[in-house]
Amino acid sequence: MGVDANYFYQDYVEEHTEGFTPSLQEREMILTYRNLDYYGKRHVEAVIEIEKSRLTDSEMVHEAKLVQHEENMEALDNIKGLENEGYNA
Repeated sequence: MGVDANYFYQDYVEEHTEGFTPSLQEREMILTYRNLDYYGKRHVEAVIEIEKSRLTDSEMVHEAKLVQHEENMEALDNIKGLENEGYNA
């Protein structure tokens, strides 16, 4: 056909990398990761999973606190409403 194979591949690469531009530091980390042996890569993957879990747990705690705060505010509004109607808490 007289066309370089990359010509056909370029649309796929553009579609799947859109919005992903690693920084210089991220590129260096990727290159370092690629040079690790099997065990080194498993260690890095384990640390990433631990950190993902920690962030997820932290987000869940934060969300639970927000829900509790909203419930407290709703209860406070109800008490104020009762007080305005002449009831004493």
